[in-house]
Amino acid sequence: MARTPRKGGPAFPVVPPDAKIQGSSGMTYRQWLVGQAIAGCAHSGGSTSQCEHMAANAHRIADAVIAEGEKVHP
Repeated sequence: MARTPRKGGPAFPVVPPDAKIQGSSGMTYRQWLVGQAIAGCAHSGGSTSQCEHMAANAHRIADAVIAEGEKVHP
Protein backbone atom coordinates (compact mmCIF):
# COMPACT_ATOMS: atom_id res chain seq x y z
CA MET A 1 0.00 0.00 0.00
CA ALA A 2 1.29 3.46 -0.91
CA ARG A 3 2.30 5.78 1.88
CA THR A 4 0.09 8.82 2.33
CA PRO A 5 2.35 11.86 2.46
CA ARG A 6 2.13 14.07 5.50
CA LYS A 7 0.48 17.40 4.88
CA GLY A 8 2.46 19.35 7.44
CA GLY A 9 -0.61 20.72 9.22
CA PRO A 10 -2.37 23.99 8.44
CA ALA A 11 -0.41 26.75 6.70
CA PHE A 12 -2.61 29.44 8.20
CA PRO A 13 -4.74 29.69 11.34
CA VAL A 14 -7.94 27.69 11.15
CA VAL A 15 -11.38 28.85 12.19
CA PRO A 16 -12.33 27.21 15.50
CA PRO A 17 -15.48 25.06 15.30
CA ASP A 18 -17.28 27.23 17.88
CA ALA A 19 -16.54 30.52 16.06
CA LYS A 20 -19.49 32.63 15.00
CA ILE A 21 -17.97 33.16 11.57
CA GLN A 22 -17.88 30.74 8.70
CA GLY A 23 -14.70 29.75 6.99
CA SER A 24 -12.75 26.88 5.65
CA SER A 25 -9.81 25.08 7.13
CA GLY A 26 -7.64 26.74 4.50
CA MET A 27 -4.73 25.17 2.75
CA THR A 28 -2.24 22.76 4.23
CA TYR A 29 1.41 23.59 4.69
CA ARG A 30 2.12 21.09 1.90
CA GLN A 31 -0.21 22.91 -0.50
CA TRP A 32 1.45 26.21 0.40
CA LEU A 33 4.92 24.77 -0.26
CA VAL A 34 3.77 23.48 -3.67
CA GLY A 35 2.58 26.97 -4.57
CA GLN A 36 5.84 28.50 -3.40
CA ALA A 37 7.88 26.12 -5.56
CA ILE A 38 5.84 26.95 -8.65
CA ALA A 39 5.85 30.70 -7.92
CA GLY A 40 9.62 30.61 -7.50
CA CYS A 41 10.04 29.07 -10.92
CA ALA A 42 7.70 31.58 -12.54
CA HIS A 43 9.41 34.53 -10.80
CA SER A 44 12.89 33.39 -11.79
CA GLY A 45 11.99 33.71 -15.46
CA GLY A 46 11.74 29.98 -16.04
CA SER A 47 10.47 28.90 -19.42
CA THR A 48 7.07 27.29 -19.76
CA SER A 49 8.65 23.85 -20.00
CA GLN A 50 10.78 24.51 -16.90
CA CYS A 51 7.73 25.61 -14.93
CA GLU A 52 5.75 22.59 -16.15
CA HIS A 53 8.62 20.39 -14.94
CA MET A 54 8.60 22.25 -11.60
CA ALA A 55 4.84 21.78 -11.28
CA ALA A 56 5.26 18.06 -11.88
CA ASN A 57 7.88 17.86 -9.11
CA ALA A 58 6.48 20.42 -6.67
CA HIS A 59 4.76 17.82 -4.47
CA ARG A 60 8.01 15.84 -4.13
CA ILE A 61 9.79 19.04 -3.12
CA ALA A 62 7.08 19.86 -0.56
CA ASP A 63 7.22 16.31 0.85
CA ALA A 64 11.01 16.57 1.17
CA VAL A 65 10.75 19.90 3.02
CA ILE A 66 8.16 18.47 5.42
CA ALA A 67 10.20 15.31 5.99
CA GLU A 68 13.34 17.34 6.73
CA GLY A 69 11.40 19.54 9.14
CA GLU A 70 10.15 16.46 10.97
CA LYS A 71 13.77 15.38 11.52
CA VAL A 72 14.52 18.70 13.18
CA HIS A 73 11.20 19.05 15.02
CA PRO A 74 9.80 15.51 15.52
